[in-house]
Amino acid sequence: MIITVSMIWRIVATSALFLLGGCAPMYFPNKINTPLLSNQGEVQVGVFGATSGLDIQASYAATDQLGIMVNGSFLNEKADDAGNARKQNFGEIGLGYLHRLGNKGRLEIFGGYGRASVQSAYNNGYFVDYADVDMNRIFIQPDVGFSSRVFEGALAMRFVIVNARQGNFSFTRSFLEPALTFKVGFPYIKFVTQAGLSLPLHSDNLVENQPVMFSFGLQGYINRK
Repeated sequence: MIITVSMIWRIVATSALFLLGGCAPMYFPNKINTPLLSNQGEVQVGVFGATSGLDIQASYAATDQLGIMVNGSFLNEKADDAGNARKQNFGEIGLGYLHRLGNKGRLEIFGGYGRASVQSAYNNGYFVDYADVDMNRIFIQPDVGFSSRVFEGALAMRFVIVNARQGNFSFTRSFLEPALTFKVGFPYIKFVTQAGLSLPLHSDNLVENQPVMFSFGLQGYINRK
């Protein structure tokens, strides 16, 4: 049997969904963008299979100290035999401060805003629970790492505030999302994998979330010195 990228991230996503314990998730955290930009004019573009779906990310160093990122996440899983289904369209933009730590070290602090529409259904064995929400999210994300021609590694700690609206009801909750990212390959294209968690900071988690983040894909580099 040939195992495809789609099959792998579907298995991971389904496993994470069952960890939720009985409610349809409203919030599917996207892959954390940790570009580790090196110089003014550098551009990065990546495509990833993730627990949040298909993630597309782009980053640009406007100056040696100012970075811009644009991220999108798209998911459309039809209902399976048990009635589980997920759909999400998400986009965000962020600005960041860039700082070099010697030749290979990098420190970045990004912040930004995103919007999403989410529909999901989850069968807990007794009934099917549904969510149909419009969502706004703001985030601040420091990350630190090192970058070389062949290998890069980064530790990110993203803090997000999520506002979900369903009908006449609106809920605002916050999450802490640590993640490790590894990139390996060639100077202008690298294989990227990331693993992390989405941890609710409220005991009453009214905005149900997917707690596990995992992704892998390819990232290209333009004008990196």
